[in-house]
Amino acid sequence: PAGDWDPAYSRDGQTIVWSSDRSGAFEIWTARRDGSAPRQVSHDSLDAENPALTLDGRDVIYSSSNPSKAGLWRVPVDGGEGEHLIRGSTLIPDLSPDGRYVSVIKGVGTLVAELIVYDLEKHEQLPSSVPLRVVGGTIQAGRSRWTSDSRAVAYLNQADDGRSVLLRRPLSAWRGEGGRTDTLFAGLRETIESFGFSPDGKRAVVAEVDWLSGLTITDPLPGVQARRK
Repeated sequence: PAGDWDPAYSRDGQTIVWSSDRSGAFEIWTARRDGSAPRQVSHDSLDAENPALTLDGRDVIYSSSNPSKAGLWRVPVDGGEGEHLIRGSTLIPDLSPDGRYVSVIKGVGTLVAELIVYDLEKHEQLPSSVPLRVVGGTIQAGRSRWTSDSRAVAYLNQADDGRSVLLRRPLSAWRGEGGRTDTLFAGLRETIESFGFSPDGKRAVVAEVDWLSGLTITDPLPGVQARRK
């Protein structure tokens, strides 16, 4: 009966978290994996998105688009004061498998949008980031996933020829220590919407947008167009 988005599992597979507007605004909710015992976690009052549970299952990392609370948040699942990790416009955070880092888009809606990595242990952003080429208002550029060993971030960006590309950048490069960025996949059409890795990290699933359009001519259109004489 509501808009439900961005589902994610806990590490043990027993709990889900997601974003829902069933309370009147998009908030982070949690429930058992069969959907029972749903409970609201965040109190953002506007637009809390893309949740991820920490390894111990005690906290949720999510992004807020509420202008007064915009940024990356960490809140206790059982209630309590949240921690504002990054201030400003953020989008689509992804938690590393070892639970230490978060990759997230920063500067959403600006000309200086970038993909950054935040160290949850040291409470600081890693020194190196990646500028994002966002064209036509799409949000696909910057969507990221960690590799299963937490040693690299794969992310979407746009190549010089306009195609979407899936890239992989090692953690050492985010730390400013150098490292090669590899191209894993180049879009055959216009836009890669999302992607995911198999548990062993050897395969990726890529979803591409296939734009379709059509033209319909009606004569007359009852209630809108008068019949021609």
